[in-house]
Amino acid sequence: EMQELIGICNRILVMREGRLTGELQGAEMTESNVALLATSGPKPRPMAKGGTEWLS
Repeated sequence: EMQELIGICNRILVMREGRLTGELQGAEMTESNVALLATSGPKPRPMAKGGTEWLS
């Protein structure tokens, strides 16, 4: 339940498509703000692919 999460947390980090979209603290931690960060706004930018690239 979202209200329980909000009640016990000092901050909430929200992710979408495996990427961090925002951090909420204090009065910012509402169901609306969590849903907004999780579902809308600009698409998260992809991170650089790690590892070694092999060329043939």
